[in-house]
Amino acid sequence: MTNYPNLKFIKVTKAAQQKSHLVFKIVKAYEEDAAAGYLYFIILEAAVDGEHGRLYRAKILLPHGIPKKILLDFTPLLRDSKPGLGGLVAGAAKDIPDAATNVEVIELARFAVDEHNKQEDEHLVFKEVVRASEQVVAGFLYRIILKAAKNGDISHFYEAQVLLPAAIDAKVFLEFKPLLDKKRKLELGANPGQPEDVPDASTNDEIIDLARFAVDQENKKEYYPAGRNSRS
Repeated sequence: MTNYPNLKFIKVTKAAQQKSHLVFKIVKAYEEDAAAGYLYFIILEAAVDGEHGRLYRAKILLPHGIPKKILLDFTPLLRDSKPGLGGLVAGAAKDIPDAATNVEVIELARFAVDEHNKQEDEHLVFKEVVRASEQVVAGFLYRIILKAAKNGDISHFYEAQVLLPAAIDAKVFLEFKPLLDKKRKLELGANPGQPEDVPDASTNDEIIDLARFAVDQENKKEYYPAGRNSRS
């Protein structure tokens, strides 16, 4: 199993959530890179204080080279169901034989419970890992330079990063940051140049959709993937 010693989840403060609302204007440049990572399916037991434990299935993505854990799904299992991992995308998935005692898997399971509690305003308490598997997944990482404006103000440049894991029906919002206007000669990976150097930047429907998604997520400050069918 690959170790990720620097993994952390960005906690967003209320002050950040209360900032001005951004309005998308136009895409100025973008870059698409192949991306990979590990997808974990974990069956875990959790309970509300004073109640009997219940089984849940969590799906967690660890993008390679990106210090973030991303909770893709957290689903309660029927009490009489067999705790199968299920839902694996095509590829070489493998069980983790020591899942119940594996420190990294337990840490991921605790993260999944904590994230679910924050997203759904619940109070589950992690109990134990029942079963887990891991799988290498591929996808595409998009870096997008866009212009947006706050409350009718002058437009400014921003850089967004959005990940589209293959065979996983979700867009994953990774980063959104302002760029100084005087630094308009931007470098997108191996393709340095001004934003205008990308011919279809302002007309590519898929990229525009990703840019709007990034602006919406920045306004919400939700560092977790959009719901199913969000790529349509």
